[in-house]
Amino acid sequence: LPGYELRLTTAAGTASSFHPPTLYPWANPAYAVVQSSIVDCHRDLIRGLRHPEQPPETTADDNLKTLRLVFGAYESAAAGRAIAL
Repeated sequence: LPGYELRLTTAAGTASSFHPPTLYPWANPAYAVVQSSIVDCHRDLIRGLRHPEQPPETTADDNLKTLRLVFGAYESAAAGRAIAL
């Protein structure tokens, strides 16, 4: 929600929490959510490299699947038809 509020609703009810991004001096405040998330993502990747027994949340396989989707979308748009992935 606006203001970085996250609401989680379960059978027990709804809980709200706030998760504003870290504001880095190099970041553009208009893009703080995206830019600050890269720091956490890189931190997780580095942890995964240093501790292979604890793989990162996002793996190289995940990124390759995303690239297949992106290039499949480009191909589909250029061809004017659905592309099987």
